[in-house]
Amino acid sequence: MELTERVDELKKLSEESQQMALVRIGEVQNEQKRIQTKRTKPLIDSLEIGTPVFIKNEGILGKLENRYSGPYTILNVTSSGNYELMDSGNVKLRMSYPLHKLKIIKNPSDLTSESFEVEKIVEKRTVDNETEYLVKWKDCPDEEKTWLKKKHHGTYIRLREKDK
Repeated sequence: MELTERVDELKKLSEESQQMALVRIGEVQNEQKRIQTKRTKPLIDSLEIGTPVFIKNEGILGKLENRYSGPYTILNVTSSGNYELMDSGNVKLRMSYPLHKLKIIKNPSDLTSESFEVEKIVEKRTVDNETEYLVKWKDCPDEEKTWLKKKHHGTYIRLREKDK
């Protein structure tokens, strides 16, 4: 008789502990969300599907490196509140991003599809053990030649080194 009472007592204790743990997890998650919201101070609560955005590039960036990549379009909102994005080729990105890593494009008509094509590699140099290439841009004057680091444009440079 004592054994069955003890089993019932342990079962009840286990169920109560589980419910208390779930409540506590919810409280901690809400507190963490409050702290994160306070830290990032978002001006808006959520973004609508179809909104054009940029993704903030993090880490230590060089002076001339882009602070944002994109443009992208919001495809969906996950259950955790992150945003699934689609690129200009209608391809869904593998990762989802939180609101604080996105920047809304206020005027999508300002985006241009202008791009520049390298006409030729004019010169090669090494600065601080990094290879750089002086490139001449197609349909641009010689004054607009630019030094590009190999680490940022390695794929293109590897293909074009044979031509030099």
